[in-house]
Amino acid sequence: MFSKRFIFAVVSLFFSINVVSAEKKADENTVVYEDRVFTLYDAITLAIQHNYDVRKQQQALIIAEAKYRQAKGALDLSIGAEGDYTYSQNPVDPRDPNYLYGYSFITPESVYGIFSKNSLTRQGSGSIFMQKLFSIGLQSKLSYSVKRTNNVSDYEYGDAYAANTYKKYKDEHGRNLGELSLELSLPLFKSFNSSVTALQISQAKDYLDQMRFQLQDTISQTVINTTKAYWAYFMAYKNLNQLEILQQKFDTRNANIDSMVRAGILMKNDILLMKVSVSSNQRSLDSAKVEYFKTKMDLANMLGTSDLELIENPADMFQEMNLNDEPDVISVDDIDENLLAYVEENRIDFRMLKDQISSAKKGIKIAKINGRPDATLGFKIGMNGTTYSDDAGETVTSGFWNVRGANINGSIGVTIKPFDRDTSGKVMEAKANYETLMIDYEKNRNTLYLQLKNCVEKLNLYRNSLLKAEGVYEMQSQLYNNEQERFRAGLIKLDNLIEQDQKFIQATQERYQTLVNYLEALLEYKYATASIVGIDVEPTPAPLPDTPPQAAPEGEEKAAKEVERDTY
Repeated sequence: MFSKRFIFAVVSLFFSINVVSAEKKADENTVVYEDRVFTLYDAITLAIQHNYDVRKQQQALIIAEAKYRQAKGALDLSIGAEGDYTYSQNPVDPRDPNYLYGYSFITPESVYGIFSKNSLTRQGSGSIFMQKLFSIGLQSKLSYSVKRTNNVSDYEYGDAYAANTYKKYKDEHGRNLGELSLELSLPLFKSFNSSVTALQISQAKDYLDQMRFQLQDTISQTVINTTKAYWAYFMAYKNLNQLEILQQKFDTRNANIDSMVRAGILMKNDILLMKVSVSSNQRSLDSAKVEYFKTKMDLANMLGTSDLELIENPADMFQEMNLNDEPDVISVDDIDENLLAYVEENRIDFRMLKDQISSAKKGIKIAKINGRPDATLGFKIGMNGTTYSDDAGETVTSGFWNVRGANINGSIGVTIKPFDRDTSGKVMEAKANYETLMIDYEKNRNTLYLQLKNCVEKLNLYRNSLLKAEGVYEMQSQLYNNEQERFRAGLIKLDNLIEQDQKFIQATQERYQTLVNYLEALLEYKYATASIVGIDVEPTPAPLPDTPPQAAPEGEEKAAKEVERDTY
């Protein structure tokens, strides 16, 4: 009796593709799985959350976002305010003609004289302003300022002055001056399409896009590598599983070998042969355990965890689909200009290179622009007002009192470096960087056809090999079951049965290895043809779970438990 086997496909969560594998049916050659299994879904989920390369690339994306914000920050509006206050003494020497205040014929000895021996100056000013740099290179500043000045003289009067009817001089009121102005500055040779600021912002945006593509590519590669690591772990587990099954069969045979010798079915030499086979299988079992734990550690490293308890035995249940009913994915003849153009337009490595080339072009332009003369055109327009008052309100609004018209000012300044070796060196470096990227792009484009051709040929080859391997496995499984029945009936010798044991294990491993080869070829084909779906990932990875992954869905558990052991 033997079980029917099928080829099945798994629709990958992250690739949206059909990945083919083999379903395990209930038969006599399968060990019962544990209740909890570790699925490919569990592995990919943990890898995307905790893989070291993915987490590093997430931080690189955050850095790129920060640089883009910094570049755009040059265009942010800034608001400011300034103020100052001055209090100063202005003494006058009596020999100074300014010492005499009033009529010139009055002498210092005159009893009617007025004399200024000192004056105090109190001056306060303040301003508010807004300034902004526009992407075309235009720098603007709108400001309003006021200044208030008080001059207070320290007078002396002659002895007879107070006795007369002349009034003494009073302190003067504050003189207030207000100004509203708009200032514009434009670098003539470094503005509009040649604005360095705009080009730097565009460069930062290219780098941000490049890091986004890089994160997507890192996630895609992580999913592919995690899938391969999972399959390697699965293969090691299957090999260990088969050897453990064989060891159980040897134990059963050892328990019955004496009775079979007495019955004349086996010879005494078969007892020695059985011991040799048990010892040989035990060595193979020990090697399989080493490989099992090695692949488990490799998978844990891909997942970004050192907790091996998270990784249970791999699942082996898939959705059913007959591969014979599936059309070929593609043939070499289907690799035409349209497919090449699609891949060149959409594949992540090409898109990253295009962003790098775009940024390199801007780098050349920036280097050339910085070598141009610094010619700055300035323009200022505004108005002045004034009041003569100590009132605070009139001081603040003085810029709008007694206005006589607009004030206009224009300026231009030019600076030239006759021998600018620094700029020429930067231009040379930028051009070399651009040419290097173009060489990489040309290489990728010229090898694209060969790469796709190799993927397609490998995919179709493994697909055909998988169909053949499935047929060989079916026949070997049937033959193995028949040989076990013949051994129980005493029709074949023990050494023939042991040979069939090894052939069945080999056929099983070859079947799964061919399956894995096909799956890997399918992933490579999907990646090469830009058919991988983009994945959104949170910038900060979630913490590792405290408990092992959840058990497989109910249908998978049921399929895993529907097994029985063979007694031989």
